[in-house]
Amino acid sequence: MKNIIKKIVLATVAILFLTFIFTDNPIRNHFYDWTTEKIEFLPKRNEHWVNVFVHGSFSSLLGFLSLKNVVNDNVDDTNYKKLTNKMRQDSFFYNNQPMLKEGLIKIEPTFDVKKIKNTKLVAYPIIKAYQTIAEKIMPKHQVNHFYTYGWSGLLSLSYRRKEAVRFFNELNTEIERYQSKGITPKIRILSHSHGGNLVLNLAAVNKVLSSNLLETKKTKLSKNPEKNESLIKMVETIKNLATTSQETINKKGQKIWDYIPTKAPIIFDEVVFFGVPVQPETEPFYFNKTFKKTYLFYSQEDHIQKADWVTSKRLYSEQRLNNLIKKIKKNKFIQAKLMIGREVKNDRLQKIDLDLEEEKPKENQTFLRKIFGGKKMFKRFIDPTHTELWCTSWTQESEKKNDLFGPFPIAILTSVLIKAIENLNLN
Repeated sequence: MKNIIKKIVLATVAILFLTFIFTDNPIRNHFYDWTTEKIEFLPKRNEHWVNVFVHGSFSSLLGFLSLKNVVNDNVDDTNYKKLTNKMRQDSFFYNNQPMLKEGLIKIEPTFDVKKIKNTKLVAYPIIKAYQTIAEKIMPKHQVNHFYTYGWSGLLSLSYRRKEAVRFFNELNTEIERYQSKGITPKIRILSHSHGGNLVLNLAAVNKVLSSNLLETKKTKLSKNPEKNESLIKMVETIKNLATTSQETINKKGQKIWDYIPTKAPIIFDEVVFFGVPVQPETEPFYFNKTFKKTYLFYSQEDHIQKADWVTSKRLYSEQRLNNLIKKIKKNKFIQAKLMIGREVKNDRLQKIDLDLEEEKPKENQTFLRKIFGGKKMFKRFIDPTHTELWCTSWTQESEKKNDLFGPFPIAILTSVLIKAIENLNLN
């Protein structure tokens, strides 16, 4: 009889406890007000997100110093590489975009220059602006951690592959640190220009490791010829690295990460590309399972995005994907054209093709543009340029342009853009 009474009492206590926790009642609410820290229960457990900002190419114009070598993708021991390496280490060049030293660097974003020793490292305020906006839109239970990933920025396909392996190894090490604390973080990457092509090569790293391509002697690794060639190149890149991390532990700088990865895959929950040159060498990887959700943002005024004819077999780079468009799964890959100050009319919001002849040119025109205002080639719109997507605009030109967001780049609005796309309900 006593055992039955004990069971009844325990069951009653359990029911009262669960009722107290999971129902809305004055007693529980008063308890919440009394505690100094709000209690988080399992249904609203915090999600930890690792946000990494990856910059694009650096000092690209210096490539003309060693043009033949750059075209042949052989930049080692060139004046171009030597000068770029020296400039890359100078913090002066970190004053206009979210870029710091090479490697994965964790930062605490801030608008207070005193916290960054009165330096002009704009990665801190840019990412703080991104964080401030994102926290108004993202679910409240997200805990965000912020990083920059710095690489050489060289105009070189082979270096982007090699530095993708470095990024892979360093990111894996950082993920292990979180896991040792009982946290499995989600990964969000924001990239600009050729930094996006470096990120796309992470999918090639995943494919090589997860499919054991290092052990195969096959020369046909994919039905897609472009993807096949890129995978073969990645296999060669990885095979030339040290076997274990112990062999590189005493190396300097980023060379410490030049070893064959032992863990795969890394799954990226969200990847955002701004002004990334679309090239056949990396185009197929947009659809790789490595990336759960992918956004490609581009602008009509981003002429630099199309200008790279050096590091690709194609004579120019594309702004958007066309050939593989049939493979796009709904809500997995989305590409969007960014426009400012113009109305877009479309009933179903399925496809938007604007006639450039009907668009209004920019008000601030040169004398020649005023004369030939009716000619399409002289029109100038206020859509973001390559630098305005990612970099600050501390110039009078920005004021003349009536920049809506300056001095901050469009990248700080990433969460707004994604939320707007989600609200379109494209299913």
